[in-house]
Amino acid sequence: MKLQSRLREWSKLVSEYAAAQVTVQLLGLLAGLWLVNLMPVREYALYTFALSFLAFLAVFSDLGVSNALLFFRRETRASGRPFEPYVRAAYRIRYGLLGLGAVAAIAFMAVSGHERGFANAEIGVLAVALVAAVWTQVGAAIALLQMHLAGLLRPSYWAEVCGNTARLAAVAAMWAASARWAWMAVLTGVIGSWLTKVIATRNGPPSRPASPADDPAADRAALHGIARMVLPMSLSAAYFAIQAPLTVWLSAYFAGTQSVAEVGALGRLGIIFGLVSSFVGTVLLPRLSVVTDDAHYLRRHLQFCGLLVVFGSAVIGIAWLVPEWFLLLLGPSYAGLGSGVLLISASSVLATWGGYMVAINNARGWVRFQPAVLGIFAAAQVSMIAILDLSTTTGVLHYGLWSNLAGLALQAFINAAGFTKASWVCAPK
Repeated sequence: MKLQSRLREWSKLVSEYAAAQVTVQLLGLLAGLWLVNLMPVREYALYTFALSFLAFLAVFSDLGVSNALLFFRRETRASGRPFEPYVRAAYRIRYGLLGLGAVAAIAFMAVSGHERGFANAEIGVLAVALVAAVWTQVGAAIALLQMHLAGLLRPSYWAEVCGNTARLAAVAAMWAASARWAWMAVLTGVIGSWLTKVIATRNGPPSRPASPADDPAADRAALHGIARMVLPMSLSAAYFAIQAPLTVWLSAYFAGTQSVAEVGALGRLGIIFGLVSSFVGTVLLPRLSVVTDDAHYLRRHLQFCGLLVVFGSAVIGIAWLVPEWFLLLLGPSYAGLGSGVLLISASSVLATWGGYMVAINNARGWVRFQPAVLGIFAAAQVSMIAILDLSTTTGVLHYGLWSNLAGLALQAFINAAGFTKASWVCAPK
């Protein structure tokens, strides 16, 4: 009976997650395709230019803060301390990082945008919209994480669906008004994130700003605690954030335009694995964060590892046996990339496993040797660039495969050390 109850519980979790994410991804896809067809080429180029900076600021404004919240959720639950000071500290740190990153991003945007023929006025308006977009994204992300930690998964899915629906409606309004400017396209994301945050805050666990009745020492301790967690992870988080575009850059530098197109086309298959990676962050990690017994935590961790191995092995097996199933998603222009399907599938599965290991290590505070791991990983990648033939699409895909395998091996070693003797790898107190 206990096993049947567990199976029913997980079937419900997976089915609800799948239905919600398919809806969210579909709404985002419709909005994106509508913008492509709505905006003139020059405005869409400016919009794409802005999105590259949005991606940078989204990563730079986190740098491990979300994983630190997972760690302190478990710590406060075990010790009986309030968790709210850590949420307030996360907001302060993330908004502070956004401010620092925005100064550098806007300066670079102004210089590089001017070189590409964009006027200072339109870059200025776009920069304001860009900062507003990331500001609302930060608020929505923390509000959603609080819901996940509280087990409010279904209301969090509803908040995301409503936010993406609002963005699609804003794109429809652009179309109706014949407003085709890049800054308005960025503002559609602001509207979506704002509504997501409003709904998540309203339906999530109680949250409030600091008041005179709060203990200032608790807020300072929370701020210092998260900062102490983030510092060892920050450089590693920033470096790993550029891994996806790095393969495209290598193909452009060493192989040429055709290889860039092929690597980019095969990269679209990452949507399949993105759903699994998101499931790890949305469902698995928050459930682990409330487990305070180490033995129980290890059992759950190994069970989740088993689920990821089964799914990943199935994906690799299908890619090996019937690669044409995946190629149907890419269209006839890429029909001859059968071997690439297997490589990109294996690489994406390894990246998903490695990402799970990184998240567990960060959530448990096993970050003492992350700077050393980053150095070893970077040295391994430099060696691969020197050894591998990157003049072909296959060579670039092999680079991605071996890079993800190296990253997984290093993080799995830290993971094993943490469960064996946590004091070896824990961040210094």
